[in-house]
Amino acid sequence: MNNLTLSLLKGLYNPEVSKELTGVNFKWLIKLAASKRFLNTEKKRLPTYAVVRFKNKRRSSKNSCGITALVFDYDGKPNGENKLNALTLIKILEDLGLEFAIVSTFSNETIPPNKFRLLISIDSTVPPEKHLNFCENVVHFLGLKPYFENDEFDSKAFKDKARIYLFGNFKHPDKFFVHHSQGNPINVEQILNLKLPENNKLSPQKNKPKKGNKGRLDPLRANVGIESLYTLVLKKAPSLRIVKPGIARLQCLFNPTHGDDGKLIYTESKLSIGCFHKSCESYTTNHFLKNCSDEEIVDAIKHPTPLPQALLAEPTESEELDKLLEEYAYCVLGSKGILLREIKDQTGKIIDHQFIEKSAFMDIYRNKRLPIIDESGKTKIKTLANLWLESEKRRTYFDIVFEPSLQRIPDTYNLFHGFPIAPKSGDCSLFLSLIRDQICLGDENLYNYTLNFFADLFQNPGRKPGISIVMQGLQGAGKGTFAKTMGKLLGHYFIHISERRHFLGNFNAHLATSLLLFVDEALWPGDKAAEGVLKAMITEETRILEKKGKDAIQVTNHTRIIMATNEHWAIPADLDDRRFLVIKTAPKPEDPDFFKRIYSQLENGGYEALLDILLKRGIANVDLRIRPKTNALLDQKIESFDAIHSYWFSLLNDPYHRIWGEPISTDYFHREFIDHCKSIPTRSLTKAQLGKRLQKIAPGLKKSRLSHDSGDRYLAYVFPNLTRCRDHFEGLVGQCIQWEDPEE
Repeated sequence: MNNLTLSLLKGLYNPEVSKELTGVNFKWLIKLAASKRFLNTEKKRLPTYAVVRFKNKRRSSKNSCGITALVFDYDGKPNGENKLNALTLIKILEDLGLEFAIVSTFSNETIPPNKFRLLISIDSTVPPEKHLNFCENVVHFLGLKPYFENDEFDSKAFKDKARIYLFGNFKHPDKFFVHHSQGNPINVEQILNLKLPENNKLSPQKNKPKKGNKGRLDPLRANVGIESLYTLVLKKAPSLRIVKPGIARLQCLFNPTHGDDGKLIYTESKLSIGCFHKSCESYTTNHFLKNCSDEEIVDAIKHPTPLPQALLAEPTESEELDKLLEEYAYCVLGSKGILLREIKDQTGKIIDHQFIEKSAFMDIYRNKRLPIIDESGKTKIKTLANLWLESEKRRTYFDIVFEPSLQRIPDTYNLFHGFPIAPKSGDCSLFLSLIRDQICLGDENLYNYTLNFFADLFQNPGRKPGISIVMQGLQGAGKGTFAKTMGKLLGHYFIHISERRHFLGNFNAHLATSLLLFVDEALWPGDKAAEGVLKAMITEETRILEKKGKDAIQVTNHTRIIMATNEHWAIPADLDDRRFLVIKTAPKPEDPDFFKRIYSQLENGGYEALLDILLKRGIANVDLRIRPKTNALLDQKIESFDAIHSYWFSLLNDPYHRIWGEPISTDYFHREFIDHCKSIPTRSLTKAQLGKRLQKIAPGLKKSRLSHDSGDRYLAYVFPNLTRCRDHFEGLVGQCIQWEDPEE
């Protein structure tokens, strides 16, 4: 027996039964139908099937690669003027010895067996290019052409290769009808070879008017007003229900088999009648009036029914569409398009952004529809998403930037919209005391530099000082309170990370609009990959931005970094470091209400006062690149020493080492260096490499060829005096070092 291939379309079927329908044949089709598993009592979305194979998941006629079965959609007339019904058709097909199935469908008016779907098996796949010819020949072969001409079979659906069908719609089990007859499939080759007369083609359905042909009305019907028309509609469809302002659903007034697909639309002081069913798209209000008798027209004119207020509350296009036009913008990001949504607070100020795929946007607003009148005067229903996309008022940008300098660039969307808090005079003295006493340990120089650093952030957000503040200290000292308070003034331009992947991951879109990045225990100084990224972000003017699924693009780097750590080794500091200001914070305050009082003051005008102080602080003559060189920074340089600098620093701190008083064999010195490297996680050097590095850090170093007592000659280092070597090393480090006293 030939299988009826059911191509289940993603998203259009009930996932609970999808496995049962995959690859189902006629027996399964009938078994599932007879089990009434698909009684649509809960109004769930029903599974669908198609009788054509597609090349991929895209459903279209051009994408089809073969027809595997025949489906006839029979919509009988409720008034009984049918030339055919299911019982008669069963006898015709059984006499031909064919395998077929008949499953009833449902509408409000037509009772089975006057509305059903006929499925006929074929013995091979029909090529797409021969589909139309095959359909014409099958109709002639089965003798069904008269029923197509009487508008009982849907010829348009029958010839549509990409048509999909719901698997039943069994709202009323008592009206359910199903039949399956075993037999032979239709021979495709035999049908295609039939020679038929020219007049065999399926003609358009007789009662369908040409598109746009509304027809002229007589004077009586031309004078029917809105309220009189509403009266006529209520008499024909008393079950009318208003689903939303301006739109009502009702029984189709043109083809009752379409059930409640009829629509009544009130827009621009005009009432129009239509149907959501595709076969009724050409019918208009004029066609409805022509089918009303003169008596009905006169009675409606004499006794009009006022339109309900719910229908009159017409949703103008500007009410909902203007909201979307104000909220969304279409942007080009790299080589792809994306929708940008502006998130605003209660005052209407933009506080954040959200990037949305076009497909997601279409799905979000697919269920929001509005009636519009096109250029021909015809009323159509369009989704709010399509109206937004087609609107001339839609904002379109060909580039997205983050430029806090507030310079306007044509056709470019700037992600910076100012700070979320407005400055205002007030009191924030407790927070300033936190900075001075806890963060800066009472050092006025450090305190002033810190305030200048953040004053520059708010006064010149588009400028980078190339400096990062690093706070090193025990837990509870106030490092997080300090950073998050500054972040409160920045809103979504402040980013707090505590995981390495958020800093080093490939996808870094969360940093796109960051002015201040708080790195909280997220990095290990020995990580070379992190070191390169950290140093580049502190000083470089641009960086690469990559969103998931989007092209990587180069953007301007406006991010300043502050760090907090409890570790002894906090940062990878070079000998001549120019990027970091390291501050050793005070211990945790003993007062349990210390931070509570600070937050209380901040919540009562302190944030606004702090921003006011920073914006008014005079920094015109301040160069942030000149920062205090703290002992904490020196400690980080020492912790970051490589093998040779670490070994040389240990020698400089040992005034009694033999190298300070006599020549030392190069072999012996190298062996001592190797032993030192074993005690630290670092790469060793060869004797030649060690000699070259020593020339740079030991001024006046000489090599001399000496002799042992045995007469053997050897090469030796002759080092300059200890004081000279220490002074030179302090010059390399750029800071004074507290050495051990040589006289002790």
